[in-house]
Amino acid sequence: TLSMVKEVQARRVALVSLKAENAVIEQHVREGGIGLIVEGEPGERQVLKLRDGGETYVIAEAGDLPATLGGRAQHNVFNALVASGLSYGLGLSVEQITAGLETFHNHFSSNPGRFNVFEEGDFTVIIDFAHNPEGVEAACDTVARMEVTGRCWVVLGTTGNRHGDHIKRAAQVVAGRFDRYLCTRDNTYSLEDDGVRGFPAEEIPKRLADELRKQGVEEAQVEEVSEFRAAVALGLDSCAEGDLLLIFTDEYDWCHERIMELHTRTV
Repeated sequence: TLSMVKEVQARRVALVSLKAENAVIEQHVREGGIGLIVEGEPGERQVLKLRDGGETYVIAEAGDLPATLGGRAQHNVFNALVASGLSYGLGLSVEQITAGLETFHNHFSSNPGRFNVFEEGDFTVIIDFAHNPEGVEAACDTVARMEVTGRCWVVLGTTGNRHGDHIKRAAQVVAGRFDRYLCTRDNTYSLEDDGVRGFPAEEIPKRLADELRKQGVEEAQVEEVSEFRAAVALGLDSCAEGDLLLIFTDEYDWCHERIMELHTRTV
């Protein structure tokens, strides 16, 4: 990534880091670049800052940004830094950037499919369009920082048109992080690119389940569900009070409708 800096055709370049002490950013700022950093560790007070020349500007505290869920969603802390750098480069003031970040919510209505949290019923449901192992890991890390009094469930199957290795790695990432695993395949992308994936779409649930077992997940915790919507229905019907259900999906509109229907039935 750093090798790209010299190739970028831009008036100025901003570098971003989740660490305050970063020698690369220090050098970059000294040479006239923009640096965006976070002071503090996850679980503690974190402050987003922008450095330009000899000035350091406080953007906001991570816990004050709704999209970070009180700082639990560290991937959105990083996204906030990136958005700040872009906005600053476009000429917005730090005050305008802060106001934007502090009023942007990760609701389904404003950012569908991007870690939307629903807590209307007795349990929590999260839908997220994580389409690679890194995205899956970011979502799992966020769930790990949330307070859950019951069981944690996951519907896994949104990486259907990726390389077969990505599907395997996604299973490795979630292994050991949940109490129940519903292994399925998405309805849209799994029908594409058998050549890229290396095996038929119908094999995705079994391959996910097999990798989970290989990683030490107990047989009783894993269930293969051939159809995605059936897996979601099973998860929603099985969750009890205090549980959390994380759904990885590209069908977030359909999932949102099912969650709202469930809420209507339970009120």
